[in-house]
Amino acid sequence: MKEKEAKRARMDHEKTRICVLDASNYVGFWILKGLLSRGYEVHAAIQKHGDQSQTEIEKKIREMEKMEERLVVFCVDVLDYHSILVALKGCSALFCCLDSSDGYDDKIVDLEVRGAINIVEACAQTESIEKIVFTSCLTAAIWRENICAEKDVDERSWSDREFCRKLKLWYALAKTLSEQAAWALAMDRMVNMVSINAGLVLGPGVTQQNSRSTMSYLQEVIDLLYSIHQQYDSIFLLPTYCRDLWYALAKTLSEQAAWALAMDRMVNMVSINAGLVLGPGVTQQNSRSTMSYLQGAAQMYENGVLAFVDVNFLVNAHIRAFEDRSTCGRYFCFNQIVNTEEEAIKLAQSLSPLISLPARYECQGSEVFAERLRTKKLNKLVEGTAC
Repeated sequence: MKEKEAKRARMDHEKTRICVLDASNYVGFWILKGLLSRGYEVHAAIQKHGDQSQTEIEKKIREMEKMEERLVVFCVDVLDYHSILVALKGCSALFCCLDSSDGYDDKIVDLEVRGAINIVEACAQTESIEKIVFTSCLTAAIWRENICAEKDVDERSWSDREFCRKLKLWYALAKTLSEQAAWALAMDRMVNMVSINAGLVLGPGVTQQNSRSTMSYLQEVIDLLYSIHQQYDSIFLLPTYCRDLWYALAKTLSEQAAWALAMDRMVNMVSINAGLVLGPGVTQQNSRSTMSYLQGAAQMYENGVLAFVDVNFLVNAHIRAFEDRSTCGRYFCFNQIVNTEEEAIKLAQSLSPLISLPARYECQGSEVFAERLRTKKLNKLVEGTAC
């Protein structure tokens, strides 16, 4: 303990310090690594998960702390406001990356929203915090009736909470409501916030460390392909927990809650709504989140809104959103929209063994679905004119 306290004391007199919460999930861990590689000091806030043993990512972070002077680990409970304050002390920014390690249902939706509110409130009460970079999801923007009638889906779009509840899209609902709550409170508390709405995240080890989120995001590209090729008994093999679409609902509710509280508390916040995240090892290290993201994928595919993002590209977008003082509002973040059968099969193959194709599977479809997602704001961010 004395060694850790001395380390914190040294950090108090050094350069910009950033907090990453939750650093022990897939996206949070890669953001942590990206910040360290750029010379930042990092407070790695790891959520407590009861009596559960340490995850592989948490073990890696603990080992990194022993060797890295610029890294200090904190255990937090997002429902415990004071534990968040301790992790934020002395930090100039927070990267907020909430994700459930146990998948999504209606109870997890509520927990993620409450966590987002506590986090934004804690930032509002921490004088050193200058900006929140809030990781959300494209599922907080794409789920509503008659989306095919819309020409463009951009950062002004939000998922319909009742539609998410109707289809049990709990992941999308959580991301929508938590982001909205965060925005509302950030604006009320005058906290500077941006949000990054990511597509399906792919990268190293994602199917092992983010499987639930991935399954929640992608559930039905598979069902759609099955309807095209009925000669196969099963195009994709899905676990039973993928049948209820909690992930989208959770992301919807949590993002809405975060925005509401951020606006209420006048906290500067940006949200990044990412597509499905891809990257090295993504099937091993991010399997739960990956599978959570993929719930409802058939509808996303047909509606031209199924998108993925490489984890390194996503990390760069997060850090750019922090470093650029002109950033504001929400940012859709993805590399590619999947809108042909050939692309859907390539995506499924990249997610093996989470998703399995028959040995003799052949691409037969030629239909191309219209792309509806737009990334004008992201392009400006990359070019250096963020808003």
